[in-house]
Amino acid sequence: MNIVTTISREWRNRMLIQAAFMVGFGLWFFYDGSVSYPKHNDRLAEYKAAVARGETAKWSDFAAKKGWPGQDHPAPYSSAELKTQFVLGAICVAMSGATIIRFLIGRRQKMSSDGQTICGVRGERVPLEAFVSVDKRKWERKSIAYAFYEQDGQRRRLTIDDYKFIGAEDILKQIEEQIAKKECALMATGNSFTQPRNPPAQPRKAFTLRRKGFAPATAPSTRRTTRAGG
Repeated sequence: MNIVTTISREWRNRMLIQAAFMVGFGLWFFYDGSVSYPKHNDRLAEYKAAVARGETAKWSDFAAKKGWPGQDHPAPYSSAELKTQFVLGAICVAMSGATIIRFLIGRRQKMSSDGQTICGVRGERVPLEAFVSVDKRKWERKSIAYAFYEQDGQRRRLTIDDYKFIGAEDILKQIEEQIAKKECALMATGNSFTQPRNPPAQPRKAFTLRRKGFAPATAPSTRRTTRAGG
């Protein structure tokens, strides 16, 4: 069965919302450092000058005359506090930029399978018969599984992210079916099948938190998978 994954709407929205929040916080910090804090200091200086001239002795009266907020003003903001706002704003904007770059790179990534070979997001091509075990400890909580395979005399790992990629679960099922077939074949010949030291797949709970809230774990999958070749 041919499978080509696509980026999930949930992952895409998460990246965009995260970037928007970081931009918003950054603009907020920039506004405080360039407008709000200096305005606060100017008002406080004006009030102190009025007190020195004997024009007023109470902030609430002076603020009401000026149309300013009536709450008591604390000490003026220091130059270090103003600079801190710009530093925090720059950090937030930088984090937003990093998130956008991650989104632009990630939206082009995909996994695929032609029924014989699995192609990972980094372009690695792994024959199905090379897989030897699956680690699903993070499957229920994060929809992430690790499929281990042996290639060129080395044991390697392929990450299967079902939260990011629609169709990744179908690829995982192909890998698990291939491992099961290998185990059955070895048992039929009288040999024992010993998997590498990885914990067995945990059984699904009665209910599991998936993309669209709580749904029975045994319910048939309704995800749309883009399949190449029909």
